[in-house]
Amino acid sequence: MKEFNLSMLRQIISGKPEMFSHEHGIRFLQFRVWLLFPEESEYVDAVGKWAATSILREYESDHGPRGGFGRPSDRTSKILVGFLKDDSYARLYDAMFGTTGWTSLVDTPRFGELNRCIQTRRGEVDTVCDMIDFRFRAVEHGALTPKKANIGAGELYVCLKQGPEKRSWRTVRKRWKNLKQAAPFLYASERLGFDFLPPELDGDELELESVNRAKLRHFLQAAAYVASKIEHVDEDDWIEELRVVPKAPKTTALKPSQLEFMRSYKELVREMRST
Repeated sequence: MKEFNLSMLRQIISGKPEMFSHEHGIRFLQFRVWLLFPEESEYVDAVGKWAATSILREYESDHGPRGGFGRPSDRTSKILVGFLKDDSYARLYDAMFGTTGWTSLVDTPRFGELNRCIQTRRGEVDTVCDMIDFRFRAVEHGALTPKKANIGAGELYVCLKQGPEKRSWRTVRKRWKNLKQAAPFLYASERLGFDFLPPELDGDELELESVNRAKLRHFLQAAAYVASKIEHVDEDDWIEELRVVPKAPKTTALKPSQLEFMRSYKELVREMRST
């Protein structure tokens, strides 16, 4: 799995102590953003830095010069050195800015850009969830083998499915390419009731939500089960790294009408890919 260290999630669900202030909340938020950007680490990194910035700025306001800070330039290196004497401040600062310092924020996407990208990418999630829904339920309830319930079958199912949005194969393929690494997690989030997509980012402050460890563990167990059933890419590696026991979610079998197109699969796939 790219762009996110799963050992961070293992640390959260195991209840291990935080290495720095608000570590669990920041890493959980980064994971939620990773769900939408599994191949684009700059967004995962950015939301972590802005979350840390909100926490550190609040500390500075509470412990800074009497009367508070006026301009950003008021935060001199001498004042920063003073803050860094506080272990709680220093650990968080070092974890998120230790090699580059505050200057790294210059090249970090701001809240407005992050939020626009998040909302745009949200629009691609249903396509990937539809693909996984067909593939997983077909295998789980014995209608198809994992080999037949492959990516191509998922793409064809989505392209043939009637709905408010007519999705071409090229559109479906692009969305799958963007989100395939996180696909089982997205399916668990959006179709199995966990609702773990990132919140809307509003303004320049970010309040971290508390982490429900039990819910997160159940979410990961469900995602791991889905991934193993459809033989998703690299699922063995990340299931082993998470050290969770896959657990089957409750789903219903596909209707015969939803599987009918598989009788003409090869012909329909050629037609789909030619348009």
